Amino acid sequence: MKLLRVVLLLTVLGSCLYVLFFQPELLGINLSQNLDFPSGSLVSWLIIITFVLFVYLVLPAESKTKSDKKHKTISAVFVLMSLLWGVFSRILAGNWSWVFNDMRNFYVWVLFTTVLLFVPLVIFITHVFRIVSIKNRS
Repeated sequence: MKLLRVVLLLTVLGSCLYVLFFQPELLGINLSQNLDFPSGSLVSWLIIITFVLFVYLVLPAESKTKSDKKHKTISAVFVLMSLLWGVFSRILAGNWSWVFNDMRNFYVWVLFTTVLLFVPLVIFITHVFRIVSIKNRS
């Protein structure tokens, strides 16, 4: 079941990245005229959610070490943060298109987004290196 979830997440992530890089004209389509919510905002949000959720699911469910437990807890917090990322972006930008008029808010948004992607990436790389080092010892 866990493998199915990971494959599904990778499929969604791959689809979103495909649209982002190879079908950019789809990103400007408004999903809601009342909210001015472009599909690019949804695609960006899905990329962030699926990446962070992927890292969370790759980590072992049963933590054997303190670092595993910390990584799983931090990843769970980042999953929640990724779910709220779009709303946070909306609050900072003042619109769903995430067009910023205040540079200070833009810098806060860039910092938040960077941390939201960087920390799970570091956890994932650490986890992979740990697995490789354990297998090399055996």
